[in-house]
Amino acid sequence: MKNKYPLAIIALLFSVVFTLISCSKDTLDPTGGSTATNPSSTGKTIPEIQPFDPPAGITGAMVIQVAPLEAKAVVTVFNDQFTSGPYAMNATEGILVLEDLEPGLYKVQIKPINPQFVPMLIENVEIMSGIKTDLGRIVLSE
Repeated sequence: MKNKYPLAIIALLFSVVFTLISCSKDTLDPTGGSTATNPSSTGKTIPEIQPFDPPAGITGAMVIQVAPLEAKAVVTVFNDQFTSGPYAMNATEGILVLEDLEPGLYKVQIKPINPQFVPMLIENVEIMSGIKTDLGRIVLSE
């Protein structure tokens, strides 16, 4: 049986052998990388990466419950430096929890999607570090 592609097979073998020879010249580093890309193999010190762990209690949280559920309320919490959402209320409980709020005074705007209910604006809601501020149950009027 005669091979139709003798030059292609020779070229393929040559490229495989050449690749193996060129790879064997690199020294393998057990910590990964080559001497050119791994600073530990050159004697340089590598600083350890510390995970970011913010100090406890630098932010606060807010809990809001809006009723009735038929209002289908959308809530936005804001002040001069921050604006959230808007967030749709949980359809089964009407509860929204906002975390990681910077301490300060906020306004809470509640807009019902259902036009039978009246929107509401709550001002001067104080958020304090490490505390979950519970606004309680807010009932929208018809």
